[in-house]
Amino acid sequence: MVMKLIKIFIFLTLATFILSGCSDTKLVTPETEGEKLQILYSNAMELVKKRDFVDAAILFEDIERQYPYSKWSNQAQLMTAFCYYKTQFHDESLDALERFIALLIEHTGGIFPLWLATNQIKLIAVGDKHKNYTQKVSNLLEKSEIRSTSDLRNETVGKKIRDAEKSKIPFMGIIGDKEVDNQTISIRAKGGEEIGEMDIKKLINFIKEEELKSYN
Repeated sequence: MVMKLIKIFIFLTLATFILSGCSDTKLVTPETEGEKLQILYSNAMELVKKRDFVDAAILFEDIERQYPYSKWSNQAQLMTAFCYYKTQFHDESLDALERFIALLIEHTGGIFPLWLATNQIKLIAVGDKHKNYTQKVSNLLEKSEIRSTSDLRNETVGKKIRDAEKSKIPFMGIIGDKEVDNQTISIRAKGGEEIGEMDIKKLINFIKEEELKSYN
């Protein structure tokens, strides 16, 4: 029972993070399904605001049943888990969270949106003499609550990039002689798009802006 509650707490930490940005968001959906879904979702959110969590959970589950492959199913599942958690139905809360994870993996193919990615950017040092600056960038990103890792291995840049692509990391930051001299990072997106060179402050703002966009 204790382990079950720990799992619920971990998952709901994620849910609370999402819900803080979703509670006042107007729903925009295709016309063919949008009107009914918007009414259901709005009514459910009103019940949440009134702390009627049992009836709210029923409406959120209706959304999940009627629109199982809609992107709104994920949000409804999180809200269902939240409502059940607030009413002490821990088994039902954990079930909803497990459905959320399964559907999210199915929808994204394991390529999670930036807000959910455990590693948002991989910093790649070209050689040994670039490692200190790479570590400096990593520390500054961590202070700004951006999730990053550094590849300091004695491998070719090409191999490091391929490994980052295989790991489905959204962004890579290449650091070589030019970047050390200019105190910048060259940013590359997953899939090969070259975004360009930017300083640390601009990089932090860029990642945060992209993270906000990834909620939609």
